[in-house]
Amino acid sequence: MSSEASVPATANEPYLFEGLNRANSQSTNGSVISNIIKRRSQIQKNDDSLDDIPNYVKRLFAVDIDAILTLSVKPGEPFFLVWYFISVFLPVITACLGPFANMISIVALVEHWRFDSVSQREIPEERYLTAINGLSLAFGIIGNISLLMNFSGRVKYLFTQCVSIISWFLASMLLLVVIIQLDKSCRQHESYHRTEGFWFGVITSLLYFICSIFLSVNFVGYKLDKYPATFNLDSRQRSLMIYTIVLAVWFVVGSICMGHLISGLTLGSSLYFCTVSILTIGLGDISPVSAGSRTFDLIYSLIGLLIMGLIIASIRSVVLSSASPVLIWHIMEKRRSKYLDEVKLGSKTLESFQAFDIMRDIRRSAEKYELNISLVLSIGTFTLFWLIGALVFSRVESGWSYFDAFYFCFLCLLTIGYGDFAPKSSFGRAFFVTWGICAVPLMTILISSIGDKLYDFAESMSSFLTKFTSLIAKYIIHEPFWIRRQKKEKNYDDEMEPVFTNNSSSIKAFPESMHKASLDSNEVDQAPRSKMDNKTRHLSTSESPSVDFVQAMHAEIKDMHFALNHLSESMDLLQSLLADCFEQPKRFYTHDQWLDFYKIRTTNLKKPRILPKAMTHSGHQAEFWLSEKSPLALPLSEPNYVAVKVIQKIKRDLEYLTSKEADTLKKFDDAFVPG
Repeated sequence: MSSEASVPATANEPYLFEGLNRANSQSTNGSVISNIIKRRSQIQKNDDSLDDIPNYVKRLFAVDIDAILTLSVKPGEPFFLVWYFISVFLPVITACLGPFANMISIVALVEHWRFDSVSQREIPEERYLTAINGLSLAFGIIGNISLLMNFSGRVKYLFTQCVSIISWFLASMLLLVVIIQLDKSCRQHESYHRTEGFWFGVITSLLYFICSIFLSVNFVGYKLDKYPATFNLDSRQRSLMIYTIVLAVWFVVGSICMGHLISGLTLGSSLYFCTVSILTIGLGDISPVSAGSRTFDLIYSLIGLLIMGLIIASIRSVVLSSASPVLIWHIMEKRRSKYLDEVKLGSKTLESFQAFDIMRDIRRSAEKYELNISLVLSIGTFTLFWLIGALVFSRVESGWSYFDAFYFCFLCLLTIGYGDFAPKSSFGRAFFVTWGICAVPLMTILISSIGDKLYDFAESMSSFLTKFTSLIAKYIIHEPFWIRRQKKEKNYDDEMEPVFTNNSSSIKAFPESMHKASLDSNEVDQAPRSKMDNKTRHLSTSESPSVDFVQAMHAEIKDMHFALNHLSESMDLLQSLLADCFEQPKRFYTHDQWLDFYKIRTTNLKKPRILPKAMTHSGHQAEFWLSEKSPLALPLSEPNYVAVKVIQKIKRDLEYLTSKEADTLKKFDDAFVPG
């Protein structure tokens, strides 16, 4: 880098942000992601990964940077959000639906699907239909195991993806055959009624089909070269499937146990009871009576609630860490590109600070837009589950008006459950299991997200009110207008005094120690170093150094003094940055602060007497702040980012000082040490 450059060093560096040196690299010019755009195509062709990027680089971003870099579309480009959703969220949704489809499929296999109201007994299925039902469950489990292996990354994406898609599609179609046959039987016999097992089979077939469709869409994205042959997931998203499998197994275990502990319960009704218990709704239509069933219910509900809480926390973490920051970045990129095109075309002329302020305004508007979108989606999703549930229950439950179902669903979504209403029909209970498992955790996440937004709003309002009341106390109560007027008249004669004193912090020379380095050599510490002392002890009185050598050494010492002063400035800056990293990681720096950062980072120790020029407010500078190389255009923590850059600058300076000292000692050896 040249110290005379009036632009930040990032102006010529690649997309995302200035290349960061490898943690274990010996070269100061190495860059971890200097060719990141080229590598994106290589990743897709060679099925490579981004594991060689150090973790400290990835942690600078508020998003999963691996998930962004593996896509062939960038934030701000058309359909970026679509392909990001397909690559990230469709596999996660499938991983949540698959285990529950297997869980419900077990109930559909064990339960009889028809009930004769005349004989008051269940009608067993034909053996071939039971065999088809069991084969469907086997294919469903195979699809789930294949997806789990795909999530773990131990088996190739192409193989496991095809196995999961085909298995779940076959499982859905096989169940559909059983459904059609038994539905036909129920239509032919008026006394036959469909049981919970029948409706659980219908729901299972639908879930299997949805899983196969979701994975097929994800596979199409790979075939269109939108992302490489791998799931675009992080560790939290991969762990979510494990938690879901554990919860599904726990539901099955509880259903079997409760079916034996509570008399008269079928496996489907037992699953309904376990759902009501774990979701803490407690409708009260089914309750344990014996001491053994109550004891088991206490332990079972507690463990199930903990597992459900773990899943809710994981889903919330995935949504907040993936959806919100990515949406903000996408909106920022679209608006930034628009402004940048206008500047390049000459339709707008901006100064550097104006472009900087525009980027800040873009971020604020993007965050506000994301907040509005999240609130609309939260309220819309809540309303959708509420109204659809009310519509279904009002149709299938006898004696329920729409308002009764409306009231019942609202209480269930809030996990209140007074017990005055509870589903009794076969389809009502089967639907409640699926609706409750999907709706209640989702509503918990959405309400929690809204609560976070309200908390942030309350914090900002509290800060505003604190400042407002302090101003009132200062200017109205403690120092009314007439007192301030008297002080102003009294001090009128002082108006012509200098605005700034010599000690004013408004006068900022950058940095003063660098200017001191160019002063007379008498200001330089003349104390010789121990190593130089050892070399000069061998000199005799007759070996007087030449004038050229003395001048050269004088220049070397001045350069060294300049470098040490600059290193001290960098260390002082790093100290304040580290405080921000721990105390205010979301802090945004001002335009002048960013200029100071770049001044320090672009100082070239090889030409110490040439100080870095101040960054001019040119059109080129305005274009930089609006470009994709600008750190303001990235979803990163500014204190962490600048701290990393300063640490790298300190590392380069120390390497320069080490090599400089070695060169100086070598000159002493060549000049005075014989032979």
